Amino acid sequence: MTLLTAGLSGCAVLNGREESCSHCQGISAQTGDVSACVTVPAGEPASIGTMEVTIREGKAQQLLQLERDGTPESIWLLPGAGHQPVLVVMTRSAGSGSYPVLQRLEPVYGGYTESDMAALTHEQMQGYMGHDRFEVFDGQLYRYFPRYRARDTNVNPTGGEACYRYDFSREHWFQCPPYPQSGG
Repeated sequence: MTLLTAGLSGCAVLNGREESCSHCQGISAQTGDVSACVTVPAGEPASIGTMEVTIREGKAQQLLQLERDGTPESIWLLPGAGHQPVLVVMTRSAGSGSYPVLQRLEPVYGGYTESDMAALTHEQMQGYMGHDRFEVFDGQLYRYFPRYRARDTNVNPTGGEACYRYDFSREHWFQCPPYPQSGG
């Protein structure tokens, strides 16, 4: 996906409240003093178009407009290599497989910029037909999906469930146990 526009500004104050930074009309996430909000501009179709990503750190605010192929469904702020978190936005396509697209925004020089996430390898994609779900455990992003065998229908997978954990430092999806347990 392509970064269309970007800007860095302070938050707007209206009636003594920071309206443009604290009020999200879409999906949002927050960790520490970093928050993010994803919205689809009014009048755009749900399945394709652009999305506006507002990232706030303290009083600074950055607005990014990104292309999208699907409906924004989830957003996560996850530990990155530095002190600022990595932002991941998941959009999901319409249709029988409901395939996800992950878009990653990384902190760079006081702002955020879009960067690629590694795709699953050919071997990891064996039996893949979409229907992914994502979860975060202990700051790690996990991806689950049903595995399909040759004669399976779209609604009846019989190949079990795949699970992968994304490693941001190695830029790779690693196989994981089916249900990781958090330490608690």
